[in-house]
Amino acid sequence: MHKAKFPGELFLLTTSIIWGAAFVFQKVATEILDPFTFNTARYILGGALLIPVYYYMKKKAPKGEEITAYSRKTQVWGGIICGFILGLAGNFQQFGMITSDAGKTAFITTLYIVIVPLFAMIVFKKKVRRLVWLGVVFAVFGLYFLSIKQGGFSMEKGDFLVFISAFFWASHILAVDQLAPKVDAILLSCSQFIWAGVFSAIFMAVFAEPRIKDILACWAPVLFTSVFVVAIAFTFQIIGQRTTEPAVASILLSLESVFGVIAGMIFLSERMTMRELLGCLLMFTAVILTQLPQGKKERLKEVEAIEGK
Repeated sequence: MHKAKFPGELFLLTTSIIWGAAFVFQKVATEILDPFTFNTARYILGGALLIPVYYYMKKKAPKGEEITAYSRKTQVWGGIICGFILGLAGNFQQFGMITSDAGKTAFITTLYIVIVPLFAMIVFKKKVRRLVWLGVVFAVFGLYFLSIKQGGFSMEKGDFLVFISAFFWASHILAVDQLAPKVDAILLSCSQFIWAGVFSAIFMAVFAEPRIKDILACWAPVLFTSVFVVAIAFTFQIIGQRTTEPAVASILLSLESVFGVIAGMIFLSERMTMRELLGCLLMFTAVILTQLPQGKKERLKEVEAIEGK
């Protein structure tokens, strides 16, 4: 039986609540700032706020743990690569939210949890469990009921852009997974957010017309998403995952989709049709299925495959 661990699981639950509430602030931001300007402001500010966290954690680290010359190079390029992917994910999502509801965005975004193992199979040749394939089936039907118009096969433009962002979120998770063991995790996070802001700023300079008064008018969404989502929620995630089983942690963090819908209904008066609610239920089921632990027979087969039996 799983024994509850506090405050680890409480930190993760708080993280999912913050992430869910963030969709409301992002939706509000679409009415004030263009996506490139919004992401430039929140990513750079969020990354800057993580700098003190990095130095604090560095002080607490055991003496003698230094970054090697190899990992120093990996640290720099890792931040650039992860920042570029993060910038694409955030901007596709923000553009999609111009026409998509906060609640729908939350659920479609959570598809990254289903996409991650599929990408791992394609890129790293990792075996995909049966429950994951079942989760994919649920996710496809869920996305259909949530986003495809009744009586046709056309998807709303905003939903489609958010769907594309889910692939970039999945790519980002895999990139971090590969880089994290080789570099300082908090420094990687700090640099990736700053680079994501820099890449967003380049697109902002080319395609947008940023005005200081608009940025100041959008202070609440920028401040919430940078302070709470980037700095606080990220730190809570690290603290929580230290004492929580991976499967339990994933399920708790995936609850951001549920909290996103609840926040949208409370603060934006969003309402979903029965068809859309069915889609949400199917997608949430898909997320849970992909995080369930594998059975003894499946574990035995994996061991035998590794040992060449």
